[in-house]
Amino acid sequence: MKPLSFRERMNKYGLKPDRADVIIPASEIFLVVANSLNCTEINVPNISLADGIIDGIYRSERCKVVDD
Repeated sequence: MKPLSFRERMNKYGLKPDRADVIIPASEIFLVVANSLNCTEINVPNISLADGIIDGIYRSERCKVVDD
């Protein structure tokens, strides 16, 4: 992906502009962390941070209702 331009990354991989812009530096960070920790794989959630926060709040509140 690194040799591709911003537009080429968007077109070839269907990335949104905010993703196509940061995917190279983000990948480099993941690789440095994986190499530093001697990891052979990294699990990445399929939801965004905001979705994860909302999901956590929902689950917390749902459990309160069930427990009452």
